[in-house]
Amino acid sequence: MKYIYLILREFFYMKKFILACGLIIPSISFGADWGYVVSTDDTSYWIDKEFYKYDFKNNKVDIWVKSVSKKSNEMKFYTKSKLLNRYSCINKEYRNIAYSEYTEDNKVTYSASVPEENIRVIFPETIAEELWKVACKTKGKGLKFTKYQQQIVDVSTLEVQ
Repeated sequence: MKYIYLILREFFYMKKFILACGLIIPSISFGADWGYVVSTDDTSYWIDKEFYKYDFKNNKVDIWVKSVSKKSNEMKFYTKSKLLNRYSCINKEYRNIAYSEYTEDNKVTYSASVPEENIRVIFPETIAEELWKVACKTKGKGLKFTKYQQQIVDVSTLEVQ
């Protein structure tokens, strides 16, 4: 009888353990969800959909931006850089807070925080303006991608054979 009790007790604890793992594992995030914004001939620009910090007092928003480029002599893509930018939704300007550069093998070659005084004006019809529009259009209610932007897939995260 004692052995049956021990087996049932272990089975009960194992069920609790499996249930706990089932609840915890789906909540672990392994990467950002990047939304397409704009591109040039050789580079595309993406915003992390899950990172949006809006300062209602100053009307500023912090977002992560990454640039994706084509690998030399290949049809594969890689993350070229990631930037943490702060956009002023009223003054139409921004500054870099942090910056990382990557090799084609996704190794960090340079990473730094940027001084406060590094403020840049956003000119019309530029990449910076497209990023600013997505970040500031809703004034604190989240990122606003166009229908076209929502249909683009980040190929740098896909495994190409």
